[in-house]
Formats: sequence, C-alpha cells, structure tokens
Amino acid sequence: SSKKRHRDENDPSSRSKKRHRQEPQAPSSASTSQQNSSHADARSLYHLQTLSLYLPVPPIASAYPAEGLCAEFLSPLLLTYYPPLDGIVLSYTNARLSEHPDPAAGNRTAGSGPVLAKAVDSFAVAFVWLTADFVLCRPQKNDTIRAFVHFQSQAQISLVFLNLISVTIRSAHLPRSWKWVRDEGMGGGAEDYEQGKKERRKKEADGSQGYFVKEDGEKVEGFIDARIIDFEIVTTKTEKRGGLLKIEATLVSDEEA
Repeated sequence: SSKKRHRDENDPSSRSKKRHRQEPQAPSSASTSQQNSSHADARSLYHLQTLSLYLPVPPIASAYPAEGLCAEFLSPLLLTYYPPLDGIVLSYTNARLSEHPDPAAGNRTAGSGPVLAKAVDSFAVAFVWLTADFVLCRPQKNDTIRAFVHFQSQAQISLVFLNLISVTIRSAHLPRSWKWVRDEGMGGGAEDYEQGKKERRKKEADGSQGYFVKEDGEKVEGFIDARIIDFEIVTTKTEKRGGLLKIEATLVSDEEA
C-alpha cells in the first residue's frame, strides 16, 4: 500500500500557481492559509481548515461567480481525498471571493465592496481568489475508527467507515478467540428450504458462507472499533481532482498479530 501524497496535475490551485509566477506573493499567502488550520486536538480525526484557491471564473457563471466556482471546483471534492488539504473533504462552508488570498482563518465574512477578477495575457477567462472553510477527516496510522460490518468471510471482515470508506481486517488481525461459523441455511418446510437455497447461492456468489462469533458466542455484526495499520489513496479516471481512501485495520495489538 502506498501512502505517498501525489499532487494532482488537474488541481486548480496547481495550475494557478504555474500561470502566475510573476506574482510570487500569491503562492506564499495560500501556503500560510493552509498552515493556519484550526483544530483543538492534534490526534482528532476531524479538522477545520481554511484554504484559498486561485481559480478561473467559468464564462457561464459570470453572473454568479461564487456559486459557479463552488459547483465547478469545490463540490466535486466532497467525500474524496484532496492532497492540498491532506484529508477527506466532508463539507465546506463560508465560500467567499476576494482579489487576494485570505490566510486569516478568523476572517469569516466576505468583504463589503465589489471583487474584481483579473484577466491574464490572452486567457479567455478571468481569475479570482476563492476561500472556503473545509471540514476534513484525516485518519492516521494507529488511530481508532468506528465502522460498520459490511461483509464477512474466513479470510477477512470488510467494514464501512463514514458510510463511504472501505476498511479491511484480515483474518490474521482478528482476535484468536473468534470462531468462524458456517451458515448452513434455513431448515424446515419446502418453502424454507427453497429460501435457504437462494440465500446460499447469494452468499456463495459474493464469497460469504458464514460469520464470526466472539468468545461468548455473540455474532460479530453492527459497529466495531478498529485500529488503522495502513491505508492508501486510490485515484480513478472519474475522480480527477480527488481520490478514494482504502484502510487496512486490526482488532488486536501488534504483539498478538
């Protein structure tokens, strides 16, 4: 699994910096904006961070530039991993336009005067700074997450975190006291027998033919707490600006694994 953070070539903030090398103060201010993030606990999974991006205003959104930029650049980042923010974007608020970057995290209100966009050389669109406050999820190694049991097989248990992120726990990272119980299907009359056959076919198709039980005989299901041991960022052709996070977790300590 790879944990390297790769800057997306299609990242609008990256494009803007390349086009405006004659203005060295702009990238510096944007960098300051990212460093002045606000979070109470350094070990928390959730963070609030302010980011300014230098973006082109789509011609079709000239009448409503703030709304157009949010729809074009910010909304597609929701529920994806965005490298400049180093986290999964859960939401964003207080999007505002300005002629300069807004590094002050405490400046939550838009200016009262008009904002002028800048046309550069022969570009057909004008550029303006867009600043927003992002709520992020930043899972790290050894963090504990609470996820829902989605699938079980003898080889692994699959969980879902935040109703989106795939979490895998391999059999070597399950408690040794847990036992695998093979699902023999339903018994009884002919109707139950046919229903049991359908259930078995479905489970055989997806690889699941049973479930784990704890030491006291309780079936493993619902929400469980797991510790992250590794994760990777998966980028796809459809996710041009962000990526998807996949997590590998454990239910035992390093000594027991």
